[in-house]
Amino acid sequence: MTARFVGAEVPRVDGVEKVTGAARYILDLKFSRMLYACVVRSPYPHALVRAVRLERAASVPGVRAVACGRDFPFHTGIYLKDQTVFATDRVRYVGDPVAAVAAETEEAAREAAGLIEVEYEPLPAVFDVESAFAEGAPLVHPDLGQYECVPWIFPKPGTNVCNHLKVRKGDYEAAIREAARVFEFTYEVPQVQHVPIEPHASVARVDLAGKVEVWTSAQSPFTVRHLLCACFKLPHGDVRVQVPTVGGGFGGKAGINLEPIAVALAMKARGRPVQVMVDRS
Repeated sequence: MTARFVGAEVPRVDGVEKVTGAARYILDLKFSRMLYACVVRSPYPHALVRAVRLERAASVPGVRAVACGRDFPFHTGIYLKDQTVFATDRVRYVGDPVAAVAAETEEAAREAAGLIEVEYEPLPAVFDVESAFAEGAPLVHPDLGQYECVPWIFPKPGTNVCNHLKVRKGDYEAAIREAARVFEFTYEVPQVQHVPIEPHASVARVDLAGKVEVWTSAQSPFTVRHLLCACFKLPHGDVRVQVPTVGGGFGGKAGINLEPIAVALAMKARGRPVQVMVDRS
């Protein structure tokens, strides 16, 4: 028997589940005794973090875990480890995570998050590429030269350039010299962002033996596991990542986003699962 594929209809593997509503996405998963997280994020594009006070948040009824940068001063990143679980000494963009709480209800989590006190010292910021390249521009990462990175990334310490790479084939100089015409131009494209139907969401649980389980909307579970292990200094055998049906990603879910926050809170939640999600706002 010979199968025909060219010119034939091939049913989608997940087609029936999706059209019948049986597909289970991350927020469809329910866990016993699950806690709900709320993240406190920076209102400033660039500022020093002078103090983070969690005491009032921790006293709210129903709160089971609170965390900030001093608890988890770790770095992560796919190619360049320039991201933190929570901002430690400074924030670098509006929305940079500074602290988080996990509570019995979403309402308690939001109330507690509102009681976290953060002292900021605003710093000059850059808002476009040309300003970031300018001599004397505020540095987004003053310690860029200290970050770990993969061998094919070439950051330039003392600047805002995270990677500078030239790709040439053949005798470039001769081609330019002998060309009838040479056109030089600066090309600009609009800023875009991946906006899948399903927003980012993750659930993490850490058992009393320190084994980590993560359920997340991600495009590469093995990448998530590798980055989490590198971030929290965990052996790969102690971390398990499961990905249910993903409601779109387009590259925006290729690395890690909320997973480190979920794991950090779960490490303090004494075996209880913690859900972290973001809405469209």
